[in-house]
Amino acid sequence: MDNVRLFLDNLSREQLLDRLGLALDGGDLGIWDWDLRDNSVQFDRRWCEMLGLDHAATPMVIETWSARVHPDDMARCSADIEAHLSGQTARYENIHRMRHANGEWVYILDRGRVAERDPTGRPVRFTGTHVDVTATERARALLQSQERRLRHILEELPAGIALLDADDVVRAASPRWARELGLPPGPVEGQALAAQAPGLAAALAPVLARARAGSAQIAEAEAFLRVDGGQAWLRWHVQPWSEVPGQLLLMVEDVTAAVEARAVAQREQEARVASLALFAGGIAHELNSPLQIILAEAELAEAVADEGEPTDLAALRRSINVIRQTAARAAAITRALRTLSRDARADPPGPVSAARLVDDAAALLNSRFASGGVRLVVEPPDRELQVRGRAAELLHVLLNLLHNGYDAVREAAAADSPRGQVRLRCSAEGGEVVFWVEDGGDGVALAHRARIFDPFFTTKPVGAGTGLGLAIAQRLAARDGGSVQLVEGAAQTTFALRLPVHRGP
Repeated sequence: MDNVRLFLDNLSREQLLDRLGLALDGGDLGIWDWDLRDNSVQFDRRWCEMLGLDHAATPMVIETWSARVHPDDMARCSADIEAHLSGQTARYENIHRMRHANGEWVYILDRGRVAERDPTGRPVRFTGTHVDVTATERARALLQSQERRLRHILEELPAGIALLDADDVVRAASPRWARELGLPPGPVEGQALAAQAPGLAAALAPVLARARAGSAQIAEAEAFLRVDGGQAWLRWHVQPWSEVPGQLLLMVEDVTAAVEARAVAQREQEARVASLALFAGGIAHELNSPLQIILAEAELAEAVADEGEPTDLAALRRSINVIRQTAARAAAITRALRTLSRDARADPPGPVSAARLVDDAAALLNSRFASGGVRLVVEPPDRELQVRGRAAELLHVLLNLLHNGYDAVREAAAADSPRGQVRLRCSAEGGEVVFWVEDGGDGVALAHRARIFDPFFTTKPVGAGTGLGLAIAQRLAARDGGSVQLVEGAAQTTFALRLPVHRGP
């Protein structure tokens, strides 16, 4: 400061003014000097040029400035000015928009400080500078917009992304990173991966080493214990960060829902296969019997035809009729099998005949019930009644309920008790079609009723059931807009399959 003061003391007034002008021109500064006593303001030529104004014709009053400040910025300007004038801030500084003479808005960096006070300490003169920072502010706004867009893209990505340095310290991370790993709220930058997610760090240690050697590493789904204690499956991808040697981009995506969905689909398929296997022997017998009848009647018809006696035409017609009925019986079983074995997960829901569902269920189960001595009583529904859903899935649900009824009354049937029967009926109730499966078994214990639809819950002996039947049945019914319920207060154990009525063509 002493050197500066010595330099200034050796300059004449003209030299000082000349150097001040050069400094103002070099900094592209406009000057204002506000007299607070009468609100008069002196604006220099550069101040006016910034706004496209003619200096000679510009009124030297505070309204010249305030009338051009953007209305949305005025309150903040006034607050910053008042804060400085009241002594709360050492100087005044504000960026605001002002209307140029051509109608455009320009950004002005406005700085100033109190230059003079009266004997009481009240400010009477306020002086400062204007700088046009439009280019800078627009660039800043563009960068902020791009940053928001990039953050939005990162947030919308299904994966969390982190940048690891050579020591596996997280240097940057997307907002989703913490959620995918189950991290507690708070900053994650600057923390080692091993401190954030020890299980993941240990599992990926050799993977990160290979990635630093130059090859990207990918895994579709691996089991992972989240930091918050939850079990998850992660898909991850690691690749070298091209900007800095040794740094890595690590992307992780929680695919637990997809893995669980595949597991559920597999269990459903296994349950379908198990259901087919359950009555495969009965179906073989059911198909073999009509085939034997067809063969016998065909041989008889052939013999009649060979003899060619007109008096035997009645016997020929009888054989043909038996063949037709028996073939229809076998066709019904084959049709039901074809329906049940179809994987309908990708099929759209559509109209399904309620009578067809009942017919198919009876065709597949008649032999099993008959061989076990269990009476299956079927009350055919209205042939015009239709539900909305997927036939294969709905048949699977109905068969599961009937299988459970069979198991519940088998002992009673063996003892020739009237309770040894299962009844299937169907009725329309408002906008629903309800399939009722009633059995004369001992019923569901009160202690078990809240859990009978839980996966893997079963009251059957070990090896006699997986505990997935009712859980899968409920899930399939829900996929088609319906439900499976245990009917409370019924005279017999009753399960109801409720499905929406199909309306429309």
